[in-house]
Amino acid sequence: DHYWVKAYAIPILDEQGKVIEYQSVRTGLDEGARQRAEKLYAQLRQNEPDKGPVSVPQLRRRPGLALQFCLLSSLLLTGQWLLFALTDWSASVMAGFLVLLAGVLLAAAGCWWLTRPLRTVIGRARQVVNDPLAELIFTGRLDDVGSLHLAQIQQAAELDAVVKRLSGVIQGLHDNAEQGLEQGRQACQAVDQQAGETCTIAAASEQTSMTASEVARNAMSMLERVRLAHEDVGNGQQLIGSSRQAMQLLSSELQAAADTINQLEQASHQVGEALQVIAAITEQTNLLALNASIEAARAGEAGRGFAVVADEVRNLALRTRDSTEQISSIIGRFVSTVSAATEAMQRCREHAGHTEQRSGQTNGMLEQLVSHIGEIRLLCDSTAVAAEQQQKASSEITEKIARIQQLGDSASAVVRHTESGLLH
Repeated sequence: DHYWVKAYAIPILDEQGKVIEYQSVRTGLDEGARQRAEKLYAQLRQNEPDKGPVSVPQLRRRPGLALQFCLLSSLLLTGQWLLFALTDWSASVMAGFLVLLAGVLLAAAGCWWLTRPLRTVIGRARQVVNDPLAELIFTGRLDDVGSLHLAQIQQAAELDAVVKRLSGVIQGLHDNAEQGLEQGRQACQAVDQQAGETCTIAAASEQTSMTASEVARNAMSMLERVRLAHEDVGNGQQLIGSSRQAMQLLSSELQAAADTINQLEQASHQVGEALQVIAAITEQTNLLALNASIEAARAGEAGRGFAVVADEVRNLALRTRDSTEQISSIIGRFVSTVSAATEAMQRCREHAGHTEQRSGQTNGMLEQLVSHIGEIRLLCDSTAVAAEQQQKASSEITEKIARIQQLGDSASAVVRHTESGLLH
């Protein structure tokens, strides 16, 4: 099965000018062209059966219209001359023949000159298409008129193909426009949604800016308080240092006093030992005086004076013993007092040492506190700077968000304008 169509192929080129495909526009043949095509191709197949592709036959065109006009005018002039010669043959016949020849030449030249535009048109038509086989099939003739008719058919087919190609392109553009319109609507909705979210972000950014300002103010206030606390701790550290030095001096003085009291206690013990010796001597003196009194009493009158002396010595020994006992008692109380004072000095020295140690620990803690306060001060300073930077950044973000909102409004307006233009 087969069918006859009139196909016009259009090459599709890429950006480099290379043919990537062909598109054809097909229309049905009229009855006359179909019959001529069947007859012609049947003859060609009979002449070359089963020999592959059909070769184009050697087709000859009829003479051109200019030549036909020249021949026609020549025939007319010749006929007139023959008619004249048959009716009146004389010497003037030769002159008439010359006139005829001149007339034929002039007629041929005139026809050739008058048909020059026609020849130009026919040449251009054959530049458009020069296919005798197609000319014979589509027009049924092989002459200048057939060439003009075939060029007209070619131009009409090309115009029809271009129109259909443009129709396809326009349909594609229409589809793209519809798609672009839908995307524009979606973009408009997205822009509107973005505008709402942008307003929310702008409000949040404004709140962040206000919070950053409050944080900056609080950080500056905290920084001032930390500075005052740092100064107070520094003053307290100086006072504790002075107290520690005073405690160290007090400890030294207590140690010196304790050493002195120890020496005094040792001297008191030595005095007590000396009093014991004196008491022993006094006791012996008392015994010797008692023995002397006994011996003086035995001597009678001769020993009376010696007895008086012995009594005095005995009384002196008794008083010395009493005084020694009193001194010993006083020395004992003094030693007890000195011992108590020594113990009190030792306790004071221990308390002073503990106080000095605690002062050192307190000083170390204050040094750590000063270090921590310094770090807190640096952190507060950094927080204040960061809060200020955050405030500036929030302000810039707010401005940029406002700019984005303006651009979104402009984009939405452009999309709506484009949509309106596409719809109208």
